[in-house]
Amino acid sequence: MSLDPERIPSANSPYVYAYIDGRPLIARGDRPQRLTGFNYIRNNDISGNWLILSVFDNEWPTVESMLVATTDKKLRFQYGYSNGVMSEEKEALINNYTKEFKTNGFEHQIEAVSMGASSEDREKSRVFPECADKDYMDIHEIVKFIADENGWECDYDETAKVENNDDLEKTEIRTARWPQLKKRDMQFIVEDLLPKARRKSDGNSDYKFWFEDGIPPKIHFHPPRFEQKAKDTYTFMFGDKLSEVVSWRPELTGTVNLRLGAGVAGCPYIDYQTGEFNDVIIHNNNTQEKTVLGGPLTLGSKVLSEEWYNFSELKPVRDASQAELAARHRYFMMYNSIQKSTITVVGDPQIKTHVVIRVNVVLPDGKLDYSSGLWYVLNAIDEIHNGVYTTKMELIRNGLQNMIGATGQEARGTINE
Repeated sequence: MSLDPERIPSANSPYVYAYIDGRPLIARGDRPQRLTGFNYIRNNDISGNWLILSVFDNEWPTVESMLVATTDKKLRFQYGYSNGVMSEEKEALINNYTKEFKTNGFEHQIEAVSMGASSEDREKSRVFPECADKDYMDIHEIVKFIADENGWECDYDETAKVENNDDLEKTEIRTARWPQLKKRDMQFIVEDLLPKARRKSDGNSDYKFWFEDGIPPKIHFHPPRFEQKAKDTYTFMFGDKLSEVVSWRPELTGTVNLRLGAGVAGCPYIDYQTGEFNDVIIHNNNTQEKTVLGGPLTLGSKVLSEEWYNFSELKPVRDASQAELAARHRYFMMYNSIQKSTITVVGDPQIKTHVVIRVNVVLPDGKLDYSSGLWYVLNAIDEIHNGVYTTKMELIRNGLQNMIGATGQEARGTINE
């Protein structure tokens, strides 16, 4: 994607300050020297974020000498704008670097992982629940136990009981035991506990784990909470060159949208009394609007008309009752569907992850596109390349979450053949 550098004022040039053993890796200045690329993928506020930093060294040995001479392998960095918003200073552990020989110097790509409260814990070997002097522990209780050990606050949703049969020759089901074998606490939570977690209240297994800034730091262990209020609003308008939104890319599968419609689902059938083709249409019985994450998006009165609603079947079902069952099934498939999108905005190091934002996509006729609405931020990717700083957010939403009384309402009409 080619971006226009003029969108960011020259007085606010993007910059990255980076230090190894207190020595500047990238020289200070309105436009940093040596910097050729910066990519920082933020899933957490503190630790575990992936950093890729590209620098060009025309003095031949300078950068590599700094990399191999450091004793703690730590990189301190800060990024933002030279005369504007900047990030807090962060610390990362250097994992690897590669270099490319060029006629006038070296191109180095440095890979590192950000450090924080979770990065200092050591490898441990123990078995839950025995190490906590209990007969059984749910997954959320183990996470809370680890948080208390480390002095972290813990925000969690209760998990369902996990049982398994360790010995296939025996028939009894045993409560699960969780061995932490030569793993750090965060590694153990992410690799062993997170994939097995299932919420006790509704069976949701889409658990996330991340750290939140604070004293003491707080860990989160729960599925995305779509019910949050929108933290920020981003508006995309065609032809608006001053918009902070650079691009909007809803990753909504076209085939699914065509089959499921925009908040409406239906199924055709043959009326054997008249011989006509009809259909059963199911929609929210409180509103005909598509709602996302609890917020309505108006599509207008034509949402149930033939102009907006077209459905094609290989062959109709046999009667209205079967059509209603099929339509309800499709409606709840849409109700529970997970949609994804990405939004790229002018760079902002203060953007938070794991929050809900509102996106308004205004069409040329002034109406909102159906991809507008509330979205949940999974991560934020800060990029500086060719003197341009952007932040790309990866978003998800539950297509028709929080629709009150979403049991469906029957409507009958004629479909387009």
